[in-house]
Amino acid sequence: MRISHAFILAFKDLKRSFKNTFLSVSGVAIGIFLITFMVSFGEGARKKALEEIKKFTALRILQVSSFPDFYISFEEEDEDLSKIKPVSKEIERKIRNFPEVSFVWRDYYFTENVEYSLDGKKITSSLSSFPKEVFDILKMKKDLVGGRIYQNDKEIIIEEGILKKLGFKDPQKALGKTIKIRLFKIEGEFFEEEIPESAKKYCCEKNLKIVGISKTEFLGEGENNLVDLSLAKKLISEYQKFDPQYKDESVYYLSVLVKEPKLVERVSNKIKKMGYEVYSPKEDIKMTNSFFKVANVFLAGFGVIVLSVAALGISNTMYIMVLQRKREIGILKALGARNRDILLIYLLEAVLIGIMGAFLGMFLAWICAKIFAHISTNILNAELKKLNLPFLEEEFKEPILEPYLSPYLILGVLFVAIVFSAKAALKPAWEASKIPPVEALRYE
Repeated sequence: MRISHAFILAFKDLKRSFKNTFLSVSGVAIGIFLITFMVSFGEGARKKALEEIKKFTALRILQVSSFPDFYISFEEEDEDLSKIKPVSKEIERKIRNFPEVSFVWRDYYFTENVEYSLDGKKITSSLSSFPKEVFDILKMKKDLVGGRIYQNDKEIIIEEGILKKLGFKDPQKALGKTIKIRLFKIEGEFFEEEIPESAKKYCCEKNLKIVGISKTEFLGEGENNLVDLSLAKKLISEYQKFDPQYKDESVYYLSVLVKEPKLVERVSNKIKKMGYEVYSPKEDIKMTNSFFKVANVFLAGFGVIVLSVAALGISNTMYIMVLQRKREIGILKALGARNRDILLIYLLEAVLIGIMGAFLGMFLAWICAKIFAHISTNILNAELKKLNLPFLEEEFKEPILEPYLSPYLILGVLFVAIVFSAKAALKPAWEASKIPPVEALRYE
């Protein structure tokens, strides 16, 4: 018997036993719904996490550190920095001479001790630096929400959130304006949110032209206020004269731009052999993928349990179909159908049940996931409006839980549904194929 003929007979049998077929398909659909609903959110979270990693850090940039623990805090009082070797100029020169490396630089930044003044308003925030050459190499202009990158040490990029706090409802209108920055240190201990003016001792006053606007990221306000390295280095030098106890963290860190992403691991290994710690965004990507693989397996487990129960229903349906069509099986065998033809027909019926249940479950899961994502985002935004936090409202305009049906998830769910259905039908299908023709024809 041709597979096409077996397929037609299987489809007709399912159509004729519509009630039993519907119940079996529904059982499969419920299991597939749970798997797809939960895993699609896991996949969506993984996709978003990877996008954030790639957005914040270029995959070609390595961070070199002197510390065994890369994320060590300089504020830890017990940490003796004298025991930790800095990333020396000699090491910097060696890394710069690697054939796989495009650019090497030190990151200079100030955390929460920079005052920004514009049009009579002031705000305290952070200041970071980034080489304009790397902006050009990586074509990072797309990361700006307005304007351009700086071309010299008299220009600056300011975050849109900072500009809004300085009174600009439309941050684009700040482009071309001159902003004054002043570095300060705090004398005495103050725990209020607003540091009293009397506690601030200023130095390093600069007037800079706003040429670009960067995005303010959630929980990272001020990190994207950027100036060129040349200006940052001057500010560090001036500030150290003003505050000799200031610890310049750039001594212990180095940034390295690799020519190609495929060379990242090679360069990383070479630097590690020199006795330094190396961080690469690729490590975050690997860790993120591993975490969500485990999470998705856990989430899918609930759906598999339900699918196992559905498999019992499929098996029961197959047994009922065998009893209802025992005489038909005898007629088919009398006409020359072999045991394997009967087995094929019933297995195809189970496969069709699995396929229909899979697509129905995925469709319902996708619709419900989209609705759930929309409702949860609206509830969150409503709560943020009550708290009067416009900055967070901007951050959560897009759904925080966005489902994602990857091709692997679709194929995986389809495979699981077919395997479970076929396995459930195997025993009754095998017994049906072994029924003697004479016994089947006598059955009423």
